[in-house]
Amino acid sequence: MIFLRPDGKIDLEHRAYFLRGNPSGPAVVTADKEGHFSILTSGLEKSEERILPGAIRAVSPHPLDRRLAWVDVASGSVRVQDSGGILLLEIAPPQVKGSFDDCFFDEDGCYLWTAAPLNGGKLVVQLHEAKTGDTIHKEFVKDPFGGSSCSFHRTGKPGLVSLWLAAGNPDMVQVYWLQRTRSGFTCTLEPHLTNTIPPTFAPSGDRLLVVNANNALCQFDFSTMQQIGLSLESGDEDNPFTESLCFVNERQAIVSTNEGRIFAIDTELMKVEDEVAIEDHEPRPIKEYFPTLVNHPGVGSDISYFERLGRTIFFVYRRDRGKGLAGWKDTLLWMSVPP
Repeated sequence: MIFLRPDGKIDLEHRAYFLRGNPSGPAVVTADKEGHFSILTSGLEKSEERILPGAIRAVSPHPLDRRLAWVDVASGSVRVQDSGGILLLEIAPPQVKGSFDDCFFDEDGCYLWTAAPLNGGKLVVQLHEAKTGDTIHKEFVKDPFGGSSCSFHRTGKPGLVSLWLAAGNPDMVQVYWLQRTRSGFTCTLEPHLTNTIPPTFAPSGDRLLVVNANNALCQFDFSTMQQIGLSLESGDEDNPFTESLCFVNERQAIVSTNEGRIFAIDTELMKVEDEVAIEDHEPRPIKEYFPTLVNHPGVGSDISYFERLGRTIFFVYRRDRGKGLAGWKDTLLWMSVPP
């Protein structure tokens, strides 16, 4: 067992449904779908709690200043506000009664990505000038499943973002690469990443990891997109690998299971090194974390998910121990990792 002690924790008064930003930048933002959000200040010493005008579908903090972009559920538009809550610009959805699915500031802060589903089995991806909202370039992307949701994901490679399309089933997923160019961007389907979670990149950017529809961990060389080594399964069909996955360093990664357990992976050998235990959230009988599951035979933890942002890994758990959505309050545990 590998025992880890977090460097700190932040108690939220809402759910951490969204978690985006970079701790080395101006802010990390976490929010629930009702519009409650917290700005985690530099150093992660405290959070500023605020609320947006209404429910949201996505949120993205600017990487260099305190601007915040979000998708407003009521209007379907993307809105951008400053640190004082003043609305700076609004981008209307591309079709009447439509809505954007996601918005995402590029790593240099000059551009804002948006994606919106359209009628006819398509969606439109647009690159906007971040200050004005003007559209620089757009591409229409085929949605072979129809009704897919989509989200942007940072790769750590300059000018490159991944677009993840999912239609609700593990075998109805596609990944596109969005590469900025001088005049706009290119959009390329990645045929090797069908039916996977969004890819996570090694610090060097030369390799990536995914979990596929069979709940197996797979590694690819990014330059060729050839798989490296064999796929790796958890070894427990009742507790397979799931959505949380990140590199800790160039060789080691961590991955979660559906019972909240975390395992360290040697990516050179593609094997499980050991199980990871977060202090005060160690693997225990499920009923000790969730008393209503008194007859559940499994072992797990109360860690809902984890996410690496920059040089920090955040582990999220529900602090209020409630059963429904009402009163949901999460806590963020965070640990710094070497560059």
